[in-house]
Amino acid sequence: MANEELLFGRQLLDFQLPEIKKDLLLNRPAMKIINDEIICERCSTQYQKNDVCLPTGDYYCPNCVNLGRVTSSDKLYHLPEFNLFPKNINYLVFNGTLTKAQQRLSDEVIEAILKRKSLLLWAVTGAGKTEMMFPGLNEAFKQGLRVCWATPRIDVVLELAPRLEKVFPDLPISVLYGSNEEPYSYCQFVLCTTHQLLRFYQAFDVLIIDEVDSFPYAGNKSLAFAADHSVKQNASRIYLSATPPDELTEKVPTAYLPQRFHGHPLPVPKCIYLGKWRQFVKTNRLPRKVKRVLAQGLKNKERYLIFVSEISLLDKLKKAFNTNFKKAKCATVYAGDEKRKEKVQDFRTGKYDVLFTTTILERGVTIFHINVLVIGAESKVFNWSSLVQIAGRAGRDKDHYDDQVIFYFSDYTKDLKKAVTQIKYLNQKAAEND
Repeated sequence: MANEELLFGRQLLDFQLPEIKKDLLLNRPAMKIINDEIICERCSTQYQKNDVCLPTGDYYCPNCVNLGRVTSSDKLYHLPEFNLFPKNINYLVFNGTLTKAQQRLSDEVIEAILKRKSLLLWAVTGAGKTEMMFPGLNEAFKQGLRVCWATPRIDVVLELAPRLEKVFPDLPISVLYGSNEEPYSYCQFVLCTTHQLLRFYQAFDVLIIDEVDSFPYAGNKSLAFAADHSVKQNASRIYLSATPPDELTEKVPTAYLPQRFHGHPLPVPKCIYLGKWRQFVKTNRLPRKVKRVLAQGLKNKERYLIFVSEISLLDKLKKAFNTNFKKAKCATVYAGDEKRKEKVQDFRTGKYDVLFTTTILERGVTIFHINVLVIGAESKVFNWSSLVQIAGRAGRDKDHYDDQVIFYFSDYTKDLKKAVTQIKYLNQKAAEND
């Protein structure tokens, strides 16, 4: 039974199967061939035959090859999800208290799960979306439902895992992401990146997609297909976001909270013109206006999370910082950094005064009492929702709700203007709700 469990709600290729008799398994072709087109049944990507032909005469899917190459000769094997979980067990150990507004949204989540409906939980950064989900998750587990919490970013998975393990200490959680070396185990609760949904088939009764507007999930047809195929026909879907896309708010019932858990407004960014800042950075110098802010802040024991648009800027800024602030400690982090997990944790615990980062830390990461700077906020990498999320890293501590947020720019873009306008609007809505 143990090996069979590994296929409950999963879809794997022949070479990925555990030791199990294949005649016990259901299967379907891994690819469809329609005239001159090839369609991958794992990720739905379509190709012209000539573009994906192998020397053997088979065809393959380049899009999801990192999960194991799918060819036209392969089959996807699976077993149905039988929900072999105990019921009526209270797993939740949570000593916190939800505010009245949080409790209202939490109740809507419970209702959506029990009635197998979809719901968008739209709440500002720092509103406590994760905590609002705890009661609904617990209710799902009591019902014996299988639950998946998926998010586009590995860093969000790494942030959520210890928090969820703490409040559900007696419930095994399968944590899945690309570089995780822990083997898959059959669990009632799966926490994963959205790419990992490609390995599931009709598995989940409840699917939570966190940061639904985030790259690489947003606008990705393959990942949307994976989400659709990973759930059962009558599954509940809960979407979480502080900056949801219009198409989602228009088609999914919405529970809305414009206020942070501590009741204080969101920090409104200052937008400061920086001129030809790249000329400074190219020669490993800090722009004067940035250096002035850091000098004053570091003198007062402040810490800074500094965002840039390109990996190539990180080392230059680090060198410039070290030249100007010899007693302070800084680090850089980006998506391909093998020590990204350790660096973020070290920054959280105060080992570094400054952390230079790309957009990998723009959302889903909570670090209390930090100031946030963006150097080169005019970059197309920073759209309005990204800038709102970045600003939301500041002010998450009730004792330091007015942390500083500065967008340094050389061109005042529409996205910059919209981000600031959106934050002011949310603060106005929060004040009206008081």
